[in-house]
Parts: sequence; C-alpha cells; structure tokens
Amino acid sequence: MDESLRDKLERVQAGRQDEQSRREVRHRQDSTNQLRSVFRKKLTTSFIGAIARFEHHFGYLWGHQQPIARCSPEQLKSREVWNDCRNEVLDIGNNQLRGVDAELNQYGVVWNRYQTQFRITEESGSNGDDQEQEGV
Repeated sequence: MDESLRDKLERVQAGRQDEQSRREVRHRQDSTNQLRSVFRKKLTTSFIGAIARFEHHFGYLWGHQQPIARCSPEQLKSREVWNDCRNEVLDIGNNQLRGVDAELNQYGVVWNRYQTQFRITEESGSNGDDQEQEGV
C-alpha cells in the first residue's frame, strides 16, 4: 500500500513539473511574440512615417493626392521617380522587418511583466504603545 501511494505521489509531482515546464515554454513563446509585435509596429511606423512626411512636405512636386490627368509633365516625371524611391524604401523596411524576425529567433526572450513589490515595515509609535508617558 505504501508503495502505490508513493508511486501516485511521484506521478502527481512529475505532472506538476511537466505543467510548470509547459507554462515556462509557453511564456517564453508568448514573450518572443509580444516583443516581435512591438518591434514590427515600431519599425513599420518609422519607415511608413518617413514616407508620409516626405509626401506631406514634397508631394506637390509630383502632384500627390491629385488625379494623374491634372498633373503636369514635370509632375508625372517626378511621380515616377518618387514611386521608385518609395518602393525601394518599403522594400528595405520590409527586409529589415524580416531581419528582426530572424534575429529574435536567435534569442530566448522572457517578459518580466509588470511587477510590484511591497515592502512591509513596522512603524514605531503608530498606536501610542511605544511612546513614553510623562509622569504626572
């Protein structure tokens, strides 16, 4: 009887360790995916934002946001140059995104989560017991 109880206890403990191990693996995978998502979003915002700034400030040169029929011949030439440049920037940015994905696969990432640590200290004199009473 003792032997079967010991076996059951060992199986339960092994099951708990397996579950803990599975949780740790899942946490590492989730941490890597979360970091990958944050990196992708920030990197994408960087190169798309740069393109948007150029279009905002220099778009008049190629008739940005106006129909092609209303563009001058110079604007049409500039638009072609801009589209080539824009595509190159997007290609480079997307290559960098793929590079970030490949790089993250080389690391073990663990998110430390948001942690709050409370310190417990004793206050002296808070309830009046610690104070000396003056003689009357």
